[in-house]
Amino acid sequence: MKAHKLHGAFKQYPAGSSLEYRHDVESVAAVVAGLVRLHLEGEAEPMLLRPSDAASIPAGAGYRLEILETSTVYHYTESRDDLWGV
Repeated sequence: MKAHKLHGAFKQYPAGSSLEYRHDVESVAAVVAGLVRLHLEGEAEPMLLRPSDAASIPAGAGYRLEILETSTVYHYTESRDDLWGV
């Protein structure tokens, strides 16, 4: 088993907004409140995310968040430098 030190940020988005992201490292987008449609590069179908849902984003993959309701999303990433063992 290993523990991970997570670095992230809560971001609030108004309904109707659409944002594009791309990260150099693996990341996760977790919906805290609201409703978000995630369009991941290379995937045919978007994923609908509700509160308590999270999606893994591969390193280097582009994605778009379509905000269907005012939403709070926790974005976090992990790099090899941030790992620590237990």
